[in-house]
Amino acid sequence: MTNRIQQSIDDRDSMKDKNVLVIAHRYSHFTKEQVDELAERVNEIHVYVRYNRLTDLNKIIETETLKQYGTHDKVVDSTPENVTVHTTPLTYLPIDTWYRYLGKHHYAAVRRQVAKNPVDFDLVHSHFAWTAGYAGAKLGEEYDIPSVLTIHEDVDRLNEELAWDNSDLEWTLRNSDAIIRVNERDCERLSSFNDTVYSIPNGYDRDRFPLLEAEEARGELDLPHNASIIFSLGTLIPRKRPKALIRAVSQLETDNDLICAIAGRGEQREEVEQLAQEVGEDVDIRILGYISDEELAAWMNACDIFALASSSEGNPTVMFEALGCGKPYVGTNVGGVDEIITSDEYGLHCPPNSEEALIDILQTGLQTDWDRDAILEYSEQFTWEQISDRVFQVYKSLWDQSTEPTLVPQ
Repeated sequence: MTNRIQQSIDDRDSMKDKNVLVIAHRYSHFTKEQVDELAERVNEIHVYVRYNRLTDLNKIIETETLKQYGTHDKVVDSTPENVTVHTTPLTYLPIDTWYRYLGKHHYAAVRRQVAKNPVDFDLVHSHFAWTAGYAGAKLGEEYDIPSVLTIHEDVDRLNEELAWDNSDLEWTLRNSDAIIRVNERDCERLSSFNDTVYSIPNGYDRDRFPLLEAEEARGELDLPHNASIIFSLGTLIPRKRPKALIRAVSQLETDNDLICAIAGRGEQREEVEQLAQEVGEDVDIRILGYISDEELAAWMNACDIFALASSSEGNPTVMFEALGCGKPYVGTNVGGVDEIITSDEYGLHCPPNSEEALIDILQTGLQTDWDRDAILEYSEQFTWEQISDRVFQVYKSLWDQSTEPTLVPQ
């Protein structure tokens, strides 16, 4: 064990002079956590975050959609000293017809910014295949540096993108030096484009989700200590199916008071709030909207189960965050869920097209005496520190072609 730890330290030290260019659709949340961990292993990281200038209209016309995609939701102020975040403004209509041709526009915008940045980059890492992946692969080719692409898209979105008649996207997949997919199920298909495909899941940040005893967390939120509590977090959009979750919860039977809290904002908020009012006589449904990290951590620690009713995911980050708080994931089996929830010790999952099955597992989840310590022990492998170590091994394999990567491509 000591030798392996020392080797890991030596690997990090040997790469301390490297500079990394990151192209992303957002820096906040999962991109930030991974980037901030990787920053401890390299010299500098510069993150270029794409945003649509049309979202600046939110200063005049405030809407949930514009809030979600504006710079204030994509960029946060706190960064490590060696991480610099730049915004890359683009102007486009948020429709697929326009979006399919946005890659060259994104590449040109980042290219102009990078040309003004007096840093020699040693690797470019893009998050999301389209359009960041295209911009990253083109810059990798232009500057003769390795390009890594992490594909975060939910499975339905990935299927849709691969079905496009888009030669630029196909070029991106074939010309990235390494592809990382956040689940295993899609790796074989991606291998038809590229020989170097890795499966590395998402993770969670312990600093963002400190552990609290349930009673303490409920006290902070002024919640009854003997209630049965379901918590869910996600954008209020059709794919996340918040209304299906509310309908399922309204059918549950418990001896205690039942509270279901749903955090997040999005285009369906008004519909979700209306449905919550309609079933409010039977169960306490709370639509929380956007909540702070402190409140989010309190809800994660206070709940009995974490629930998600999505119809499609890549590998939901919120699942790892729930596990990191010792809470079971109880929800639909989408994306890489069944690759992580491999035992009913850690949660329960059901097909995404059956609300009856969702009701059954939620009922079972509330009646199960979960072993929090077992879930916490299992979750340790999914901290962003552990996940970033795996990503760094991909970097190292590209920087040192004479060394076989520790990770075996799928």
